[in-house]
Amino acid sequence: MFARITSGAILCLCALCVGSVVQKADAAMLVSDDRVLTASLDFSEDGAPSFVGPITDFPTFGADYDDMVATGDSSSDPNGDVDGDATATQTATFDSAPFSVITASGSADISLVVRSFSGTNDGSAEAESIFDILFTVDSPQTWSLSATVDDAGSGRVGRVRLRPEGEADMFNLSTSSGMASDSADVDLVPGTTYQLLAEATANGFVTSAGSTVSNRDASFSLEFRAVPEPASGLLLLLGGLVGLRRRD
Repeated sequence: MFARITSGAILCLCALCVGSVVQKADAAMLVSDDRVLTASLDFSEDGAPSFVGPITDFPTFGADYDDMVATGDSSSDPNGDVDGDATATQTATFDSAPFSVITASGSADISLVVRSFSGTNDGSAEAESIFDILFTVDSPQTWSLSATVDDAGSGRVGRVRLRPEGEADMFNLSTSSGMASDSADVDLVPGTTYQLLAEATANGFVTSAGSTVSNRDASFSLEFRAVPEPASGLLLLLGGLVGLRRRD
């Protein structure tokens, strides 16, 4: 009877330990948060300048974020010979502080059109959604990064990168021909500051003396999460105790 009670008690204790290890994920500490949204328009009618912005927005350090900056449909002064629009959006969530899961997405869109060919009329537009953080870990950890970008080339960028600050990329996803996706597991070590950078930028220029229409956009999305440490040793112990109890 004593052996059965003891093995049963140990069995329950091991089950609780295994559950806690399986559910516990490593975490990272946020060091710097340089996320930003920007949108701007610049016009010129026969050398007379007018502009909208730049309009910018910065989230609170380490806070969840869901926002947009936009110039709205705007026209050059004084005659409205050039129209334009620039918009940048971003959504980001941190599961906790320190964090073990990040999700983020962003987009940038611009449009420009020349309405009059009397004189010299120019316009430029820029939109940027930048997700840029620095972080550290306090133990060796494995993290999983999955991302999608959309970028059709000239005048636009969609990109997701992970690297030790100032060093070579551990993960770099970009494209110049539409949409692309990728994922990877990366090993992180203490004593190193890492940069997770995602960009969606779009810019364009029009002139009555050349290209008169510009429509460009780019986007990114990502999920970055800690991979829980395996509890294989405890699982083997648990299996052995199950066998012991059955023989009792």
